Formats: sequence, C-alpha cells, structure tokens
Amino acid sequence: MIRRSIAFLIDLIVVMVATQLLASVLFPLSNGMLVDSTAVIISCEPAKERPQEVEVRPGFDPTVEKVCTRSLFGLPVARFFTMSRQEAGSNVTTSISYSLDSQNQVALTFDLALLQWPLLALMRWLVEARGWQSPGRQATLLYVLPRLGVDARPALRRRYFLFALPSTVLLVASIGIFAALWAGLTLPSDLPPTLLLVSRLPEATAVIVALTAIASGRDAFYDEAAGMSVVYIREEIDAAAQFPQLPAPESKQAGTSNGLLSPVPWVTLALALMLVLVFLGELAMSIEGARVMAVTAPTLVLFGAMSSELVFQAGQWYRLVCSIFLHGSTAHLFANVVLLVIAGWFLEAVLGIGWLLAIFLLGGLSGSLASVSFNPPALLGIGASGAVLALVAAGLVLSFRRPDTTRNRWLRGFCLAALFGAAFSSTGFGPIRVDHATHIAGALSGGALGLLVWWSWDRETERPRWRRTALASAFLLPALTFLSIPRAGFGDVSLARFLIPEERLPKTDAEWIAQSTELVRRYPRDPRSHVARALALNDDKAEREKSLALVKRTQTDLVSTEGPKVEQNALFLVGQARFKARDWDAANDLFTRAIAINAPTRSEIFGARAATARMLGRPEAALDDLQAQLRSQLVNAEILQSMAGALSDMGRHPEALQKLDEALLLNPKNFGATRSRGWYAFLDGRADEAVRGLERAVELNPNDAYAVLFLHIASMRAGQGERITASGAKVDMQEWPAPIIRYYRGEIDAEQLREAAKNQDQVKYNEQDCEASFYIAEARLMQGATKDAEPLLSHAWQICPKTFYEWGAARAELRRIGQ
Repeated sequence: MIRRSIAFLIDLIVVMVATQLLASVLFPLSNGMLVDSTAVIISCEPAKERPQEVEVRPGFDPTVEKVCTRSLFGLPVARFFTMSRQEAGSNVTTSISYSLDSQNQVALTFDLALLQWPLLALMRWLVEARGWQSPGRQATLLYVLPRLGVDARPALRRRYFLFALPSTVLLVASIGIFAALWAGLTLPSDLPPTLLLVSRLPEATAVIVALTAIASGRDAFYDEAAGMSVVYIREEIDAAAQFPQLPAPESKQAGTSNGLLSPVPWVTLALALMLVLVFLGELAMSIEGARVMAVTAPTLVLFGAMSSELVFQAGQWYRLVCSIFLHGSTAHLFANVVLLVIAGWFLEAVLGIGWLLAIFLLGGLSGSLASVSFNPPALLGIGASGAVLALVAAGLVLSFRRPDTTRNRWLRGFCLAALFGAAFSSTGFGPIRVDHATHIAGALSGGALGLLVWWSWDRETERPRWRRTALASAFLLPALTFLSIPRAGFGDVSLARFLIPEERLPKTDAEWIAQSTELVRRYPRDPRSHVARALALNDDKAEREKSLALVKRTQTDLVSTEGPKVEQNALFLVGQARFKARDWDAANDLFTRAIAINAPTRSEIFGARAATARMLGRPEAALDDLQAQLRSQLVNAEILQSMAGALSDMGRHPEALQKLDEALLLNPKNFGATRSRGWYAFLDGRADEAVRGLERAVELNPNDAYAVLFLHIASMRAGQGERITASGAKVDMQEWPAPIIRYYRGEIDAEQLREAAKNQDQVKYNEQDCEASFYIAEARLMQGATKDAEPLLSHAWQICPKTFYEWGAARAELRRIGQ
C-alpha cells in the first residue's frame, strides 16, 4: 500500500505540474477565467479596495481583506480576493474567497484541477499501453500485469476507464455549472456548491473502496474488475522480456454476490417521490421572486417546519415529524434525495421494509429533537438529512456484518464518504445554515439502530428479525406527536404563545435583569427579554447593541402601532441605565435614537436627553429639548425648574429667575424652586433678594443642608452676618455635607474638611471634593483672600458635575473675580 501510495503521489505531482503549466499560459489569455487552484506558491497583499461585486454576507464582519495570487515559476495561475475574520473567543479564523480575473475583478472561473484525475488515468494508460511505466511506478518498481488468461490491452483500457469514471461525475457537473453561468442563466445560490459536493461523492467513495481493498491485501476494485494485478518486481528485468503471468483469482463462494445489482428499492423510491411531491407543494404555496425555486419561511411554518419555540412553547410536537419531509430549496432536496436513493439501493434488500422505515423515521425524529434542543429557539429546521444519515450510519455498521463482497465494500465506502461530507459541510452565514445537530443525532441514532439490527440477525435466514415490530414502532412513535394537534392546532401559531407568560413575568427591575439570559433563551421573540438583556450588559456596548437590534427585529411581529413604541421604550430604558452609570455619550445617543423612532415621543425622553445634555456641557441643546418637552404636555413645575437650570448654566440668570417664578405660581410651597430661585438671585448679584428667598427655603425645609449653606453665603455677601449657627440647627450632622457646616462654624479647618470629603467610591469622592473646594473658596472670598479662592474655584469648575449648583456658582464667581 505504501509503494502504491508513493507511486500515485509522484504521478499526481507530474500531472499537477502539467495542469499548472497549462493554467500559466491560459490564465492571461482567458482574462483569468481558466485557473488552477492546486498551485502551492501563494503571495498575498492587503486589498486596496473591495471589488464592487463582493457583498459581505449577513453575520460575517471581515477584519482582514487581501488579494492573493497562486503562481508557478512566478507565473500566475489563479487570483482571488479573501475576507477573513477571527471567531469571537477562539483562535479559529473563517475566510471567504472570490475568484478574480487578471484585472482583480470578480470573475467566473473554471478550475483546471478538475482535469487532474482523468489526466492521471490517461497518462498511465498511454504509458503502460506501450509497455512502459509511469514515473511513479518506475520509481517504486511497480508493474501492472494481466492475470492468467486475460487479454492485456482491453483489460488495461477497462482498468483506466474504471479508474477515471468516478471523477467524471464531478467534471461533468462543473462544466455544466460553468456553462450555465457563462450563458447568463440565474441559478439558486446554493445549487452550484451542492451539486459539486454531491458530485464528489462517487470520487470519494471510489478512493475509500480502493484504499480499503489495498490495505486488506487485495487489488483495488478496478484491478479486480479488469483482471489486472499490481506487483512489485524486486530485481531489474528487461523491459522487452515476457512478464510472468499471475494465476486467476479463486472462485467466489457459492451464495455470495459480488456485483452491485440488486432488486429495485421500491420503498426507497416511494420515499424519494414523497419528498419531491411535498417540495412541489411548498413551491406552489410560495411566492418569492428574488430566489429561484425557493420556499418562503411562512410556507415552511404552515407545512410543519420545526423550531424550539414552535415545538416546546407552542406545543406543536407534530412538527418533529413533518419537518423531515420539508426542504427549503431545490439544492437541499437534490442532496437528500440522491443520498436516500443510494442508501436505499444498498440497504432495502438487506434490511427489509420494516427496518428501513424504522431507521428512516426514528433517525429523523432523533435529528429533529436534537435540532430543537441545541439550535437557537427561533431557527427553523427542515430536511430529511437526519433520517438519511441514520440510514447511512446503519449501513456503515452493517457493512461489517455482511460478507466481504464488492457490493459490501462499495456500501462501506459510500457510507464513509457521505458521513465525512456531512461532517465537514460549511455552517454558512445568515438565515441558511447546515443543521449539524440534526446530522449528528441522526447518524448516532442510525448507528445505534444498526447495532440493534446486527444483534437481531437470524443466522439461518441471513435476515434481521423483528421486522414487524420495527415497522410498528416506525409509525407509532411519530404518530404520537400528532396528538398535539387538537390542543395546539396545525400551522400558524398565535404570537402570544411566544411571549413571556403572565405568571412568569418578573416583578421588579432587578428580577428582569437577573433573569434576562434565561428569558432570552426561552422567549427570543419577546422584545422585553432583549430589553432586559440590554440593561444587564452594562458597559459591553457591542453586545448591548446586538440586544437592541433584536428588540427592533422582534417588535416588528407586534401590532404595527405598538411595535415602534416597544423599540422606543427599550432605547429610553437602556439610556436611563447609561445615564445612571454616568456614560453620558451613550445615554445621549440612545435618547436621540428613541426620539427619532417613528412614533409619538414620550415627553420624558426629551427631559432625559436635556439632563444628559447639561451633563455634557450643552445647555443650549438642553433648553431646546426642555421646550419640546413643555410643548408636548401641560405646564409642569419640574420642567420649568430644569429650564431655569439650563439658563443659569448659560449665565442667563434673569431668565432663569423668571422660569422659577412661573414654577412658584403653580406651587408657592415648591421647596426646590424656592431654593434655586434664592441661589440664582445670589449668582445674579442680588444678595438681599437671595437672602429673602433662601430664608423661605429654610423655612420650607429646615433639614436641607444646602439651603442652610446657600443662606449663610448670601447673608455674608449681603452684609447681614452669619446664619450658619441658627439656620443649621435641624440639619443631620452625620451625613455629607455636614462637615461643610462644621467648617463654617469653625469646628474643623480646611484640611480636615478635605479629609472628610474622601470616599472609597471615586465618583462620590469627586463630587464631595468638588463641593469642599467650592465652599472653602467661598470662605476665602468672605475673608477677602481672592487669590487663595481663585484656584479652588477653578478646581471646582473643572471637576464638578455640570448639573451641580456649585459648578455654575464656581463659574459665576470666576467671572465676577475676573471683572
């Protein structure tokens, strides 16, 4: 086997060099249409721009884009554009390539590498027909000889015809697809790769059969069929000498078939016909002009496509069976029907109808259960691949039970090739994906049922027992799933079944956040679960945006008048969370997006964005939003107070006082408006008016420390003496800003006040440091030490939150000092 492998590789390299030389000539002549993808020398450079024809697939965000060239002796034989990305949390890199012509534009290409297998057969036949040896056989001293009584030349032609035959299926399919696309025909996007994948099946099967035959000490299947043998000559011999003739192979045992013919598998063909008829029914119910011979998602749901939410949440268990007979496209149907017919051709005569149907239906049911258990809840699952791979896996197991015949070796080779093809098929991007969960579960269940058949084998009749039991179970278990129809209905499902049930709704915001991951997993169609998830993600902006995108996607299923409101509310809630986290830019962006939603804007969203604008130092924008908020509802004292704050931030204190007067007309006992009015009067230079207003504020709320501090400062500025002792009698001296009051009373000095302002919470420490700096500066101003006060005021102005009284006051004092 090792010598034959070395000889094969040497000859293959010779042929590869020949096709690459041909490609190096034809590539520029054909403007890059004829290529050879097997050249091993690759040079890449970053792409200067993405070709216009290249569209990034949904779900694939490239991080690297480059143009690569395959070459032979410096001559290009293929060029392609590659997009790559590294999978999150993994070292795996996923790439997508597009063939380019000689001008680096996306081009339709034909790969000359498809000719290599047929050319290898042709080279060996031409050489050996003249009594020579191929380069590989010459190097390993291998000879191909006819068996006793076999005519050498016809046998040699038959040998290499059989050798090349499996590769012609792929070659013909490739030429057909190339010709169709070159002629401008529109093919479904998944049809060419599916045809090529299925067309590789004969080639892969033949390779496996040949390798297993050689490994077991027999000639390959094409040697036996042609009456030839490959022998190793240990000593050099004259090429003209008569080669020794080998004896003919021993006759087969009676009763063992060595051919590939079998009775027509009528049940298999009936299953295949059923799949085709169901697909035609799907097409008749689908109208989708953008895709050729494709089925719409609503049609699939109507016919019985499965998903976790449809099965588990909606209770429509019958979908586990119905989905086996559905397909989403012509290519999908073609692949499964081809595999089903080949598997049935090998197995139906061996297993009988009962076991064949049992393995098909039970394997499909197992695949369906795996699909709804492991795939995303809203992902639709369809197709007979789980059922077909169950037959394939059972066939692989039983190939070791049956006699070692040509037919059995071909069965084993086909099963291995099909399983490898399913295992390494691409996952895909966007809505069309390969359901690996179905494939794995179908294959495992088929293997287990294959072992059960092996165990049940009747040695006297050479047939499996319990065929009627298998047939009964094949119909009984799937039939049980249809008992769900009376309760859950058939076809369309009410959206209410996909929303969080009333009894499972969290009661508090904390519960929503704590349960968000589970809610998203179980109720992916409910926008509220994604809102909760967005709130729970905190600083992870990328994941938060994904959750908000899912809110937008899921809300489209709601009533049209409610959907936009859901999205707007989601943006507002997440914006509020970012505001509390002091992520002002993110909060402002989220509030802006909420206002832009095509729905009546809630007035509080304008107010929230106004507060954010003030924190960002944009009082003009805040005032605009507050005016919009005021227009959208009745006059509100809280809004008027916020407008006064924005006006004060801009230094427009008289206008701020006017807004507060309007607020006090609505409620003369409004403590917040009263305190703000007194302070803004102080900032406007009206010390006496400020004292009267702040006295009223202390009267309304004698426990408020800031009203006491403001009154003391205004009174000192007005020349009315200190007020901190009398007015601060009812203030809680255990909480901040009590140390500031103690400082003004002379109980502690400035350094002790700064020490008292320290806090383990950095945000709180910054706020208290801001206030301590401002009030120490005010004390310095009372003492006439302006130069000592100025740096403290600058420090307060720089670090104070822009909605704090102290921020605006520090700026006003700096302006007054500067004048």
